[in-house]
Amino acid sequence: MRFTLEAYSSLVREIKEKQYTICSYKDCRKYDKFVILRHDVDFEPAKAAEMAEVEYSLGVKSIYFFLISSDFYNVLSKRNQKFIKRILECGHEIGLHFDETKYNGYNMSEIEAAIYSEIRLLEAMTEARIEAVSMHRPSQQILESDLKLGKIINTYGAEFFRDIKYLSDARMNWREDVCSIINEEKYDKIQLLTHAFWYEAEETTIEERVKRFIIQAKEERFEEMSHNLRD
Repeated sequence: MRFTLEAYSSLVREIKEKQYTICSYKDCRKYDKFVILRHDVDFEPAKAAEMAEVEYSLGVKSIYFFLISSDFYNVLSKRNQKFIKRILECGHEIGLHFDETKYNGYNMSEIEAAIYSEIRLLEAMTEARIEAVSMHRPSQQILESDLKLGKIINTYGAEFFRDIKYLSDARMNWREDVCSIINEEKYDKIQLLTHAFWYEAEETTIEERVKRFIIQAKEERFEEMSHNLRD
């Protein structure tokens, strides 16, 4: 699969043509054949909003997971609030992307408490109800724990990570042929993770995409400095 917005659109259309129901985590139990569309926002909320618009045009809904501890973006900034609002306007959900490395040395009970604390913060930041959490680069401990969070959905819990097919484009690399899997209907139940950051109008290499992001960050810093420093 190419890493373009059109290729992603084609994949979504193929999912619909194969009569998978595109649904949320909380509704998937109703269906015998479904795909959950999930996006982790690791770097750039603007790209998430762009992907949200594409999905809106295709008539599907997904969930976008945001890091409140990111060093790359500020959830509360005016610019990113605009992107989050647009994602919600398109009918999508917002979830918490949780970075456990912030909490080195914590036991599982303390990790659970930290997740609930960050959920409350993200709800206050976005004025949206948060009903799911995805782990940012989850450790083996998290993957093996099958962490139960009450009414909060853990996307790496056994129900979603082991009992149904999990497909991811992490680091701009599909480890399996996602197009063939959908086309041949190899699995009835799928959790499909994509990162909007990698998808452009024209395909690029991972090196080109990362370099462009770094250059763009430099330009954005200069622009912000010009707004905040006279002369």
